[in-house]
This record gives sequence, C-alpha cells and structure tokens, in this order.
Amino acid sequence: MATFSLAIVGAIYFDTQKYNNQQKKHDMLVADNVFESNMNFEKNSLLQTLEAIKSNKEYIRVFKEGDKQKLLNVTENLFKELKAKHDITHFYFITPDKKCFLRVHKPRQYGDIINRITLAKAAERQKEFCALEMGKNFFSLRAVTPVFEDGKLLGYIEIGREIEHFFGLFKKQTGLELSLLLDKKYVERYSAVNGTELVPSGKSAGDFVILNSSDANLAQSLINTKKITNTQNGNLGDISLGDRNYFCYSKEILDASGEVAGKILVSSDNTEIYKAASRQYFFIVILTFAAVLMIGYVIKIGVDREVMRPLEKIRKGVVNFFDFIRGDSKVITYIEPMQDNEIGSIANKLNESMEETVQILDENKKNEAYLLQRSRVIALGEMISNIAHHWRQPLNAISIAAQDMRYAKADGELNDKYLEDSISKIVEISRHLSITLDRFGQFYREPKSKDDFCIEDEIVKTIEFFKDIHANPDAKDISISFAPKHRHTVKNYKNEFSQAVLNILRNSQEAIIKHGTKDGFIEVEVLEVKDGIEIDISDNGGGIDGAQMERIFDPYYTTKYKTNDVGLGLYLSKMMVEKNMNGELTAQNYGKGLKMRIYLPLV
Repeated sequence: MATFSLAIVGAIYFDTQKYNNQQKKHDMLVADNVFESNMNFEKNSLLQTLEAIKSNKEYIRVFKEGDKQKLLNVTENLFKELKAKHDITHFYFITPDKKCFLRVHKPRQYGDIINRITLAKAAERQKEFCALEMGKNFFSLRAVTPVFEDGKLLGYIEIGREIEHFFGLFKKQTGLELSLLLDKKYVERYSAVNGTELVPSGKSAGDFVILNSSDANLAQSLINTKKITNTQNGNLGDISLGDRNYFCYSKEILDASGEVAGKILVSSDNTEIYKAASRQYFFIVILTFAAVLMIGYVIKIGVDREVMRPLEKIRKGVVNFFDFIRGDSKVITYIEPMQDNEIGSIANKLNESMEETVQILDENKKNEAYLLQRSRVIALGEMISNIAHHWRQPLNAISIAAQDMRYAKADGELNDKYLEDSISKIVEISRHLSITLDRFGQFYREPKSKDDFCIEDEIVKTIEFFKDIHANPDAKDISISFAPKHRHTVKNYKNEFSQAVLNILRNSQEAIIKHGTKDGFIEVEVLEVKDGIEIDISDNGGGIDGAQMERIFDPYYTTKYKTNDVGLGLYLSKMMVEKNMNGELTAQNYGKGLKMRIYLPLV
C-alpha cells in the first residue's frame, strides 16, 4: 500500500515536472519567434525608409551635383524627422569609391573610407542590404543601397538605427528578460581586421560584454553563475540566484558577414512556480501518507479487490478527464462502472461532476468567444488555400534551383560561385516564405492584454498581410491605397484591431467583385478627432440598400448567397471594436460604395 501510494506521488510529481518543462520550452520558442519577428520588422522598416529616401529625385540630383552644403541643406530636416519618428541615428551619402561624401548626422566629418561589411555587401550585390554590424561602442542595424542613374553608379545611401529600444519592447511583449552578449574574442578579431579599436560599452561577464539588456545586472549574475560559454546554445536549464530561480535560453547572433558575434540570452523568472510546486508536492506527500496509515489500520483484507482497483479506475478517469480539459485528448473517458459501495458512490459523484462540467463547456461555446473562434476556423480554410497558392511558385523556383545544381554537378560546372549563388537564391526564397508564415501567425494569435501600438503601422502591416494571404484572381485590378500622414499611438488590443480591419478589407473586396466594378479601389484614411481616432475604409463596391443596411452587423446575416460566407465578419468586427476595444464601428453609403468607420479612444 505504501509503495503504491508513493508511486502515485511520483507519477504526479513527474507529470507536473513534464508539464512545467513543456511550458518552459514553449515560452522559449515564443520568445525566439518574437525576437526574430521583431528583428525582421526592424530590418523591413529600415529598408522601406531607405527606399523612400532613394526615390526622392531632389536628393539624388543634389548628390550627383556634388554640392555637399546644398545636400546637407535639403536633407538635415529629413534626418531630424527620421530621428524623432523612427529612431534613425546615422545617415550617410557615400561615393562609388566608398568615401564618405556627407554624414548628415555629423556633417563636419567626411572624406574617410567606409570599411563596413554592410556597404561591401551592398556593393557586391548591387542591391540594398541590411544587417547588424558592430560600431565602435555598440551594435546597430545598418541598411545600405546603391544609387544608379542611367545604369551608372552615383554612389550609396546608408542609414542606421541603434537597437537599445529592442530589449525593453521584447520584455513588454513577452514578460521575459533579453540580453545581447558580445563575445570578447569577436571584439579582438573585428578590431584587428578593421584596424579600429572597439570599446563596447557594457558590463563584463565571463567570455562576454553585455552590450544591451533589459536587466544587465541579472544577465551578469546568470552568466557568472552558469559559466555560460560561446559554445552553449538552446535551453541552459534552471539557474538559482539566492532565493530566486530562473530558466535560461541562448541563441547565436550573427553580424553582417555571417560571423558569430555573440548570443542573445533570454531568461524567465520561475520562482513562484517552483515555490507553488514545492508546496503542492509537500501537501500531496502528507495527504498520501495519512491516507496510507488510515487505510492500513481499517482494511485488513481484500485491499486489492475492494480498494486499489477501484481507486486506479478513478485515477485513470480523472487523469483522462483533465487531459480532455487541457486539450491533450480529444475524447473524454469517464470513470468505469463499479460496485454499489462507498467508492462506487464517489465514482458516480465524480462522473456526475464531470458531465456537468462538460455541459457548462458546451454552453459556453454559444457565446461571442465561440463565434469568434468559429469565424477564425472558417477563415483558416481559405487562408491555407491562399498560402498554398502563394507558395506554389516560390517552391517551384526552389525545386528548379536544386535541379540546376544537380545538372551543373553532372556537367562539371558546379564551382563555388555557382553553388553560392544557388544557395543564396534558395535561402532568399525560403526567407520570404518564412515571413508569410510569421505574418499569418501574428494575425491569428489570441489577444491577452492591451498593448501600446501605432494605428498607422498596424494598418500598413494588415494591408500587406491581406495582399499576401487573401490572394484572389478576381481582385487583381482592385487597388488598396493608404497614405499615412501622422503616427497615432493607442493602448488597446492590437490583434483584434488588425482582425477588424482585415474583415472590413475582405468585405470590401468581395463587394467590388460581386458588383463587377471596373477600376475597383479601397481607400483607408486616418483622422484625428476629439479624444480619439477615426479610421475610414471606403470602397466603390456599389454600397448597400436601406433594408440590408439595418442588418449588416447582425450575426449570420450575409448578402453573398451561394457562397461559403457565414455572415459573421462584420458582426465580429463590431463586437471586437465596441465591446473589447471600447470603440465604435459604423457603416454608411458613400459615393458609389460603402464607408466603414472605426472610432477608437486615445485613452
């Protein structure tokens, strides 16, 4: 009896340990995805800003004329705006021979040779390039693009952004601590190659300099305690610091040349989880041994037949039930029937409680959260089909590149350059496919809490996502226009806002297709009003007549008969905006179409 009870305690202990470890791995996977998504967003944002500068004909004309003061005059206000709004800290114009023609951020310093890897990569590829690169004191993101006129290289434009804000943002998004650890040997190698003495500003810990961190003191203590080296990657396990306990994860970080410059360190404070688990284990042990003493005193015979087997049935039934509740099992299994005695009565009561719980869960499926989930599931089928269509051509290109390498090898033409070009092509295509999946995951993640976010940035990302995922051959001539004039920040549910905008865009596109409008368009405009922001989304899809207008926000109401539409899109958008986001969603006929207006309070 004692052995069996201890076995139950052990099983519960190890099952809980397994669950905690799975949760830790999940948290680290989420952290890794958030880091990569944020870094990709930063790079894309920098490249988009660089492209906007490059497309300004006046800047290029003055650059070509070679008048340094005139170029400074026309660009210094732009740099001030970029610095204030987009954290751009470096702005260069560079001649074809890689001499600095103008540092807009330091106009008195010019004429030196720029030896950065990002510039070398852009020159080698003859196209824009963006990556992390070491400066004298800090790591920063650099983006460089060549400038051509009539096929002739005029020079290069480079902008840079420091990444200190990245770490606070990561902690706000995940609740986890993030640090960038620069390898000291990397600093020595980089200084020797570039002929510049680097002086990274940060705390020293083990083999690293803590260059950026959401909590540098914690990172220093973790590194010194764990003796983390540059060869360690993945989950680093639990680390105890005094009365606190942390779980850590590390990953290599590469510079612009692809060399390992150090690593990122993510840590999670699991102290409260460990304390709670310890109390739970102690309580289970005490309770189990008390039960063993009582049962051993009362029951002398028939323990296995009358007690242990029925208890085992109850244990299996309860474990199976909680597996179903957690979602680990899709089928619910109740406790097996037993004899009509005390244990059998307990089993019956437990079964009744389980059945009542399942009924409550079934009833909850009828609420608004269930409607939202159902709408997402219906949309996922269409999304997956569109992703498959979106991926078909890139996957075909990867297949062709792989076959070309095989034929080149057979013909003796597979040299290093041919191999590098083919691999780079495959990696670039794969990166594009990965970005598509990242966007897809972001737009269908369940919201947990309100975040500070920029209205204009989210609309731009939503439109890009809509174009990628909601590909429709009938909509190829439909234009979507949005020209943000300002940046407005609100604290609200970012994902729900994006999903509401996405539903409205999809509704407008379908209305234009159904109406057969030539030169169809969707226009998005953001207006600042008293105490709030208005987002107007207008189309020329024919509008809605008066009788239908009164019902367009009703659940299960749709004007698109003989289609797969279930009439939940606008209803759920209104529910998300008005109930969850404390805003307002309205509709009115506008010109030759419909205007949907989202109002959100600024506070």
